[in-house]
Amino acid sequence: MNDIVILVQENEHELINKIKDVCVSVSELKDSNFDGDSSLLALLITVTPIIVTQLGEVIKTLIQNPSKGKIKINGIEIEGFTYEETLDLLEKVSTQNIENEQ
Repeated sequence: MNDIVILVQENEHELINKIKDVCVSVSELKDSNFDGDSSLLALLITVTPIIVTQLGEVIKTLIQNPSKGKIKINGIEIEGFTYEETLDLLEKVSTQNIENEQ
């Protein structure tokens, strides 16, 4: 299975709730930013085609305002991609998950 990690500022309650509403299974890990000033919440999510579609609004928010959080896919931080490119990448990962299960 391929997972994504969405790093969100701990005080971004609205965004965190959107992610939890969309995803059936979310693992939470608290972490400190490298500067130690802000607390981050790492949300580990298994990528499926349904999740990709439903996370669209969250992904759009993160791309438009990167200060709210970041996306990591298989340990690689996604940065500098458009919304469409990011969704395409996530769809490819979710397709790979389905193929690996069969």
